[in-house]
Amino acid sequence: MDRCVGHVDAFQSGVIWGWAHDPCAPEDRLRVRVLLDDQLVETLPANEFRPDLLVAGVGDGSGSYAFHFVIPEPLRSQAVYALRFCVDSAQGRLELDGSPLLVSGQYPSQGRVAAGELPPFTERVSILPSSPSEGGDPLLNSGLAILNEPYPDAERTLIVIGHARSGTSLVARGLHVLGLPMGVPPGYSGTNFEDDDFLQILTAECVNTRRLDRLIALRNHHHACWGFKLPAALNHLPYLLRHTRNPQLICVFRDLLAIAVREHLAVGVDFEAAIDSVLSYQQKMLDFLRDTAVPCLLVSYEKALLNAPGFCQHLVHFAGLEADESLIDAAVLQINPNQPDYVEQVGLERARLGLGEVRRGRVEMSAAPQSLLK
Repeated sequence: MDRCVGHVDAFQSGVIWGWAHDPCAPEDRLRVRVLLDDQLVETLPANEFRPDLLVAGVGDGSGSYAFHFVIPEPLRSQAVYALRFCVDSAQGRLELDGSPLLVSGQYPSQGRVAAGELPPFTERVSILPSSPSEGGDPLLNSGLAILNEPYPDAERTLIVIGHARSGTSLVARGLHVLGLPMGVPPGYSGTNFEDDDFLQILTAECVNTRRLDRLIALRNHHHACWGFKLPAALNHLPYLLRHTRNPQLICVFRDLLAIAVREHLAVGVDFEAAIDSVLSYQQKMLDFLRDTAVPCLLVSYEKALLNAPGFCQHLVHFAGLEADESLIDAAVLQINPNQPDYVEQVGLERARLGLGEVRRGRVEMSAAPQSLLK
């Protein structure tokens, strides 16, 4: 064979994907050299998992021959340039199929950017009307805003964040009913709509990025558009936004007192500590929003409850979904405060944690779960 097997497959929103392996040494993992004008830009290991490579039985059958390259910031100001992708194999240095790749510098930046590179926050925010359709009072407060315009791409990843018990489940439930895969089964009967796979990875003491990359690749393989909801994702946004396909954020804000009361009632968190936690989380979320170029939908939980039809219509538009009126109506019906199944789940959680019953507005604590009050 006169060259290695591999290909530069795709370029979207500043990320280039491909794969490579040496048929003469399938147990080895090649290193891909990215060149600009014959100057080395970066060397990448072709060792990432991709489900299509697994299905095709490439190499040793592990599916772990993929790579991805994030365009560095200095190149983003260039209008057009060509990148070459080469590997050193048993046959010598070879260039992958699909290389060189002609790249335009005009595409949205992902994740965080250096201060001063973006227009001011207020210039990038659009306050949304109470309904996407024409008409209505423009002075009505929708409680919805878009920061940075959504991607036109058909493929995208929606990440829903917000403090625990701030209403992220309401958003995730709505997206699920509207037809967006959210990492829960079709007949899901739970209340929090969290993707257990992302939950296990992103809440671990040490995040396994290889496992995370494999999960993202699997979701991309099965769905052009998909999403997940997880409050803890806020702590990992720089990595997630670099490794997901056309990411868009939905950031949920709720009255901090309501969140603190719910935290106190649900899992016995100290009331003052709960308020401090909400303030800290929302400040961290705002700090991130100030210097990201990623499209974000900002949602007031309280206003979404008051205007469920308008909220669901805006959700459809932002997520790029094709939902008919019956799906939108079904999503609207799911938007209710204090849903019985959720309240029942709170009671079960209190019992599991050994918390006492709520009487006269006060929580009688058992002596056991003091470690929970942090």
